[in-house]
Amino acid sequence: RVRLRDRRRIRLRAMASHVDAAQDLNDLDDFSSAWADVRANGDKWGGRGKGGRGVARQYQCQSTSTRDISIDGVTLSFSGRHLLNRTRLRITHGERYALMGRNGVGKSTLLKRMASGDIPGFPLHLRLALVAQEEDLLEDPEQSVLEHLVDKVVSRQTEKLEAERDTVEAALDDEELADEDIEALAERLGVIEEELEGINPEKVEDACVKVLKGLGFKKRRRLQAVGELSGGWRMRLRLAAALQSNADVILLDEPTNHLDLHGVLWLEAFLAKREAFAADAGIACPDTVVFVSHDESFCSAVATQIINFANAELTYFNGGYDDYLSRAAEASANHARRLDARVRQEEKAQNAAAHMQRAARGGNDKAARQAKQKLNKVDRIGLGRSDGKRFALQSLKKLDASASRLAERVEGKAREREEKFQFPAPDRQALRAGGGDVDLVSFDGVDCAYAEGEKVVLEGLNLRVTLGSRVAVVGDNGAGKTTLLKAILGETDDHGQGLRVRGEVRRNARARLAYVPQHHLSALEDHLSISAMEYVIQQCGAASELDARTKLGKFGLAGDFATQPMASLSGGQRVRVSLAVITWDEPHAIVFDEPTNHLDLYALRALATALGAYEGGVVLVSHNRAFCNAFCRELWVVADGGLTVQRASEDEGSFEELFAAYASGVSGTDATTSANNARARQLDKARNRGNRRG
Repeated sequence: RVRLRDRRRIRLRAMASHVDAAQDLNDLDDFSSAWADVRANGDKWGGRGKGGRGVARQYQCQSTSTRDISIDGVTLSFSGRHLLNRTRLRITHGERYALMGRNGVGKSTLLKRMASGDIPGFPLHLRLALVAQEEDLLEDPEQSVLEHLVDKVVSRQTEKLEAERDTVEAALDDEELADEDIEALAERLGVIEEELEGINPEKVEDACVKVLKGLGFKKRRRLQAVGELSGGWRMRLRLAAALQSNADVILLDEPTNHLDLHGVLWLEAFLAKREAFAADAGIACPDTVVFVSHDESFCSAVATQIINFANAELTYFNGGYDDYLSRAAEASANHARRLDARVRQEEKAQNAAAHMQRAARGGNDKAARQAKQKLNKVDRIGLGRSDGKRFALQSLKKLDASASRLAERVEGKAREREEKFQFPAPDRQALRAGGGDVDLVSFDGVDCAYAEGEKVVLEGLNLRVTLGSRVAVVGDNGAGKTTLLKAILGETDDHGQGLRVRGEVRRNARARLAYVPQHHLSALEDHLSISAMEYVIQQCGAASELDARTKLGKFGLAGDFATQPMASLSGGQRVRVSLAVITWDEPHAIVFDEPTNHLDLYALRALATALGAYEGGVVLVSHNRAFCNAFCRELWVVADGGLTVQRASEDEGSFEELFAAYASGVSGTDATTSANNARARQLDKARNRGNRRG
């Protein structure tokens, strides 16, 4: 039973958000109006006018003693599209769920609806915090990290209490209220005023410092301006704000975007080893986590349960990501065997029945009965049980517990949407090159600095980019990876305040290099009202409608997706539009800065395959281990102001082994080795400087 005081608190809290929820009713399901009324009145979900009598109340989590979420009949819509249809949402306290699914199925929408409680039957007593995929922290870019977090926590507490105060005051204006309700509301109003007066920014600051320390923010970084933070540190700051909310469930939408490998490994440890982390850092880590990520290595390290979002329903798998892949492959193989057996047996039975029917034409009644019996058996071919055992019809005398399992007929699956990326082949004749590998850019002892007299950012660079290059560039945030990419692309300014390059640089004057920046989707923001086809024509002047649609089709954006406004496209679909435009001129090499953002696992696998088959060179900044392992052959490590080039070979090991060794060093498993490596790089730099002077 819900205690009276808890029910009042839930009702008042729900009334405060009733107005906001009402604004989104058109984007929710058929029970939205009823759910809004239930939230406003603090009632239970279920029964006439409240979801229907068929709603099983024991699953609706209305008890304030449980921290599980279990809701039947979840229906979710957005912008006229049905995302979920009468499915079940189940979140067990203490588990870490990886929410899997293709781009555009509605994963981010589901997380947002959970965070706001705008799902009919959602437990109102639970606190959820969402760390969104993209969130603006730059309201005041000059504000320090600590000031930003304190203001956010204080404003959140104040807004929450003020909204509840307004709701209580509005409720007191109701002349039909009973005396006991007036007394309760007046009492609550007094408590709210006391809590508002009791908000102490100094106490809030102490709590914020503790959380920031636990998340790795040293004093210097706590005083750093928010606008100067890298993407990885901004993610940690958003996570700090979520932790300050004391949420029962933390929702993470693509948390590894913009993180360097150190940040990814830190987040893995934070989520997967939260008890040890909480003891060391002195902060409370979330017990229950639901996250969306397309980094397979991250999913393997963190997830304890899997939710698959597909075909407008949620399917649950007990176990981690590796178990999920293994069982999914096993289930797919089993389905293929059963389907093959069904087809062969049906063909055999139908051929036999046809033979008997021909024999029955001469008046053979026995053959006619046999043909009818054979055709009746065809309907039972392919039946099986959910536990994988054979299904057999039984008489009432033979029925036992196992007979209660319903039969499932093995059916052919609808062909899944093909994930497609096809990069244009570069013009080798333009380079006046033969059939071998061709140098596009090479550095020999190159230094990079910004403006005359400024400190050198990178020095002693020795590298080659060729038509056959498959390079993964890794390094901590701020180590100089973007500077390296600019130097390779030739984005220098020898006489101004921009990047300056000194040393031996050789470029093939006929080579075309394309650049896909980290935030390349921002170029589409001012054009979301037009279609992808129109955007391609606009950006690539010589393109006709046929040319534009053909190009988009090679990147998997065909049919109506090419002609509908880009505002309705998912992030992954917009990536395809951007790539189609950037590679329009058939570049000889493509330079990527974090290309895995916004793409789902299926798209990433297709992109890795396409980049492996691409006839030009590839240089990319990425810390997605599974993605890079699929096609890269060189690992460039940017650290301590220099560049270490490692190539996969029989002596050095495979690329996967090189990347794993680098990740092991980043995680700090051997501090002595890391220190020795840094010292060795310093000695190499000194030797290179001496050689250049000589």
